[in-house]
Formats: sequence, structure tokens, C-alpha cells
Amino acid sequence: MHRLTIDNPDNGTFRLSFTNPSTLKRKSSDELKADMSGNQISAGIRTYFNSVGLNTVVTKKTFNAAGEETEVSEEITQAVYEIRLDRLVSSESTAAI
Repeated sequence: MHRLTIDNPDNGTFRLSFTNPSTLKRKSSDELKADMSGNQISAGIRTYFNSVGLNTVVTKKTFNAAGEETEVSEEITQAVYEIRLDRLVSSESTAAI
């Protein structure tokens, strides 16, 4: 599982950049907004993960300043996206050294 944490999420945009471990080629995500849903983040990163034969499931949790989970938009100070892959990337790794 990977975790993407965004403090003070707003409607700003960003891209994630990934490196294919087999080819070392880089691929960027679609343009993502800091306040997207888990499904929208999943759709934005799908191109890379599909290119290495993986599927993703992304869930989003939002928290207030006290660290309590909330869905009240005016209270949200942090968004945490948990990115789950259906399996590990099949390629060379430091485990093989």
C-alpha cells in the first residue's frame, strides 16, 4: 500500500511521476486536483499502473485539525489517499541483489 497525504487540500492541481522499474522510463499522471475523490485519483494514475500490468484501488479519508476523521468540507485540513495495488510490480528489485 502507498499513501498520498495532502495538507490543506484545495482545488490546486498537481501531477505524480512514476518510474517503470523495468525500463526506467518515467510517466506522469493526469493532472490531479488536491480535493479529488479516491476514484478520481485512481483514474488519474491508472495509465501508469495499467502499463506495468497492475490495477489500483484508492480510498480517501479526510481529517480535521484535531486529527479526527471528518467529511465536513469546512473542517478538512488533511486528505489521505491509500493506494492499493492488486500485486507487486514484477521486475528487478534490491531484494535480488
